[in-house]
Amino acid sequence: MGDSETTPSEAEEQKASVNAIEFIKNISPRDVDKCVFADSLVTVSDSGRELGDFSVSVSRARYNEELCFLLHASSHGVIDEVPCGTSIVAYISERLEILEENQHEYVKLEHQMLDRKVHMVRQDDQLVVNRMISEKEGVKTQTHTFPLSSLIGVVSEASNFLILRILSLQKIVPENMTFLSFDADSVISKSTYRALGWKKQKIGEELDNTFGIERTVFSAKDTFSTWHCFFLPDGHLVSRVQLGSPAKMKLQHLPLLLDGVDKDQIPVFEKKPLIWEEDMELYSKFLDRKEELKADYTSHIRQHPELKALMADFLQLLLLRKPSDVFSFARDFFAPFASPIGCCTGIKLNMNTLKLLEIDEDLTSKEVAELKFLCTDTDLLQKKRLERVSDAKDLFSRLDEQGLLEDGLLIPELLITIGRFDLLVILNTSREEVERHLLTRDTSKGVSPYRKMLYKLSEGMTEENLSAVKFLLSEEIPKSKLATSSSLLDILIEMEKQQMLGEDKLDKLQRILEKCDKQLASMIQDFKYMHIRQVGGRPPLQEVSNRQPSRPHHPEPIEKEVPASRRDSSGNLVTDSQPLEKVEDNEYYTISHQPVGYCLIVNNYNFEMCKKLRNRRGTEKDKEDLKRVFEKMHFEVEVHDDLNALDMLDVVKEFAKRDHTQMDAFACCVLSHGEKGAVLGVDGQPLEIRELTLPFATCNTLASKPKLFFIQACQGNLGQEAVWMPDGQDCTEEGGYEEDARMVLPPKEADFLIGMATVEHYLSFRHTKDGSIYIQELCRQLENLCPKKEDILSIMTKVNWEVSAQMLNGHKQMPEPRYTLRKKLVLPMD
Repeated sequence: MGDSETTPSEAEEQKASVNAIEFIKNISPRDVDKCVFADSLVTVSDSGRELGDFSVSVSRARYNEELCFLLHASSHGVIDEVPCGTSIVAYISERLEILEENQHEYVKLEHQMLDRKVHMVRQDDQLVVNRMISEKEGVKTQTHTFPLSSLIGVVSEASNFLILRILSLQKIVPENMTFLSFDADSVISKSTYRALGWKKQKIGEELDNTFGIERTVFSAKDTFSTWHCFFLPDGHLVSRVQLGSPAKMKLQHLPLLLDGVDKDQIPVFEKKPLIWEEDMELYSKFLDRKEELKADYTSHIRQHPELKALMADFLQLLLLRKPSDVFSFARDFFAPFASPIGCCTGIKLNMNTLKLLEIDEDLTSKEVAELKFLCTDTDLLQKKRLERVSDAKDLFSRLDEQGLLEDGLLIPELLITIGRFDLLVILNTSREEVERHLLTRDTSKGVSPYRKMLYKLSEGMTEENLSAVKFLLSEEIPKSKLATSSSLLDILIEMEKQQMLGEDKLDKLQRILEKCDKQLASMIQDFKYMHIRQVGGRPPLQEVSNRQPSRPHHPEPIEKEVPASRRDSSGNLVTDSQPLEKVEDNEYYTISHQPVGYCLIVNNYNFEMCKKLRNRRGTEKDKEDLKRVFEKMHFEVEVHDDLNALDMLDVVKEFAKRDHTQMDAFACCVLSHGEKGAVLGVDGQPLEIRELTLPFATCNTLASKPKLFFIQACQGNLGQEAVWMPDGQDCTEEGGYEEDARMVLPPKEADFLIGMATVEHYLSFRHTKDGSIYIQELCRQLENLCPKKEDILSIMTKVNWEVSAQMLNGHKQMPEPRYTLRKKLVLPMD
């Protein structure tokens, strides 16, 4: 789950102090150059027990051709037997502005892992901040955007380390310096710096003077956090502690400061046999040479701190994965650095190596196997090139070698297909944005519909059905292969190797699934149907039609009095509505996505602007029950209250224009007053029910998918008596019944169901407290029969029976469903 926020007003309300802004303006490139070195400390408890390590390194770098600084800070350890850590990687400009910054915090509790990631990136004239928090309840994402004009004087966690080093080298902290900062919730707050003066501290066996600086970060929740940091005169960090924390970072040994060693001045010793026991002079020279080399290497590492960051990441991942073949693992780890992945152009994604490595770390081995399966395509990668791929990083590298990442859509498409929408945040995009671009992309690119269909089959496969599939294939695939197949994907790969399965060879798989799971078999039939209709390469978007697709044929000689269009390829007579070539229908609609689809509820209660109509008491009960039931069926429910006629039309048109590609159905419930053939808006104006359904008949992304409409509205007045009150007239009996009625012909287009509360010219009844008879019975039967896998028409028949069996003060009510459904529809229910 996730939410999105834009441009919080806090950034505009708070400002940095004049002294803070002047301090940043007066920082010269030379001041920052003096900060280019690395610090390495250990984390200890109050008792002196070592808990972990802490390091900060700064180096020169380039970001999009701009000279800048690369900062890498990390802290990892175990506190109270709980592993935890923080890492920061950032590109900072020479003016200490944020170019891009990644923060990662984690706490590994016994039964769950708490994880917080923050990604900041400068885009045009604003800073985009993405937060992703993983907890036991799930993943929460947030996006904030801040105008750069509101961030004058802002200090991020990364640039804070540079400011501390600059202040320690200047050995003075100006007064009244209040900067803008981000608190733990990525909300704009304030931070201050204060000098703590000089203090003697023991470093190893030596006692040295250190200069202290206090930093305090205030939160929007009226709390604050304070750190005390002490530095050597040369700017190296000696100690760091957060007040109130049981842990402290401290320097164990004085750093070796041997900068400026000139390699050309290093003497070259003549090669001589080195016999330690006999030639003490050579041994002494060897020791001197050793120290010179150590100084040279230390200087080089200090000048290139990214080496330490890179090796730290490699060793951390190595220890986490514990591979048996360390050399192959190292080759795969460093492969992306030999072939950097460029930026995309289709969507504005900064798909650099750092981001792809972050995605790789978040993917499980099962998900990597799924990605490999989706990429096994003649248009993407051949099986042989994927055999040695062990992780997503290597897969991304292979895709880049083939030039498949140029449009920037393939990796987001793969992540969406396997349901890892949370990782799109790392690429600075969203599911909606990617799906919008996929609609306009060249259909010859990306993951093939064939492999996506096979992947959906595997997602819907239960353990029981997987065992049945293995049994049915036991005579054709070696049992040793089946025994090692832990998923349907493994079996499908083996079937492809045995040439039993292909894009044009699906009959065997379909026959097998018919015996195990008819709904999965129907997915293959749907794919075949689309495959027949396709025109070169990939299937086009479908149009709603009653007619079955036909293949081109060459008419044979026919009699003059019978037009050629009235005969099939055998010369037999056909009707206008008869397909020239029959395509076998399958029994069930495919329902495999979550959400299943949108459910629109229009609830019109307040008719006060129309004097002839009364407010529809009891309709709130119908609205709440419909919302609850459709949410249990995994629909994404949206409720619109008290709409006039034009607003109702605008709402349904807006829903019809939405992208339903990743959904399997659509539902609409209208609760209102009405007249014959129409429902009324709260302004009393009629809207024909035909106008409600027509926009969905031309919705390409709902083609061949069921579209359900349930109408509770007055459209007739027969059967009215004194104890019953028709909508639009007064009622004096508290808790009594009111009447709503109906009649409309459904659209001719396929895959529609329109459930009406009653037959033409008659009333339907609504209790002023308990809701309408029809809607309440519909909700009861859906809750009762959907878990039993009853199809929707059987459920509607049960609704008819239960409603018609009731005697309502001498009256009967008979609901009437009209439909053009071509298959059975079974809706899921928790």
